[in-house]
Amino acid sequence: MRVLKVPDLFDLSTIMVSDFSPGGAFGSDTTEPDFGFAFNDSNFSDRVLRIEIMPDSPETKSDGDCCSSIAVWARNRKRRREDFKKEIDVVQRQEQVLNCNVPDTVDGLTYENRDDDAVAMIEGSPSDVGLNCNQIGNDTAYDNYSSLNKDHLTVLRVNIIHISSPILAAKSPFFYKLFSNGMTESEQRYVTLPVHASEEAALLDLLNFMYSNTLSTTTPTALLDVLMVADKFEVASCMRYCSRLLRNLPMTCESALLYLDLPSTVLMADAVQPLADAAKQFLAAKYKDVTK
Repeated sequence: MRVLKVPDLFDLSTIMVSDFSPGGAFGSDTTEPDFGFAFNDSNFSDRVLRIEIMPDSPETKSDGDCCSSIAVWARNRKRRREDFKKEIDVVQRQEQVLNCNVPDTVDGLTYENRDDDAVAMIEGSPSDVGLNCNQIGNDTAYDNYSSLNKDHLTVLRVNIIHISSPILAAKSPFFYKLFSNGMTESEQRYVTLPVHASEEAALLDLLNFMYSNTLSTTTPTALLDVLMVADKFEVASCMRYCSRLLRNLPMTCESALLYLDLPSTVLMADAVQPLADAAKQFLAAKYKDVTK
């Protein structure tokens, strides 16, 4: 009698870093196992993900939660990027004032205490385990979460999702580092993940994709939201999937320009290059007869 060997879904040692490479088991577009039956099922989960929903900026709320067109989506994203840049500028100016006005001997002690207070506020948020992204090693995610925790300490609601850490770790270097960094947080059952309210639906779609390898959404705006969140949490397979679906949709001048105006971190990703190339080719063909 032949015995079928089934990999242990709860053994992180079976997940190799090479799986994230383009030719790795989970880096290619080959058929992947469908674990959709295990999504948010406590029977097949070893962790509990607490998704803390933080408020968006007032400007983003004014346009409503749903974007009716790509133009509205683009305006909202532009506002969020501008708000994020303003927040960084304010923090940098505050640091310059502190460095200029406080003596060096006192500055080190005072600044360290303020950092300790900030960390305490983050760890003291209404959660079982705080997410320390500095320990994880993802600088982009750390910057985003620092902004969230400093400016939006109010938690609108909490979504509880039962997850399998090996499944998420196999799909994402971000989650791989989170669950295997050797720190106390990596050994806890409860893990907290703060996100903006505008990212909530896209994150849930992303988590579902990591199990089932498919998305239920087909609208351009929803796919773009998932693409952005997939880039944030380093899920290359989902980025390729979204890019392929967007390429299959009818291209317009508006959508082509929007694709080329995506953040540089997204636009330079290998998974998004085919979409960017398709947008360039569309615009080149559209205006090839325009003379200078």
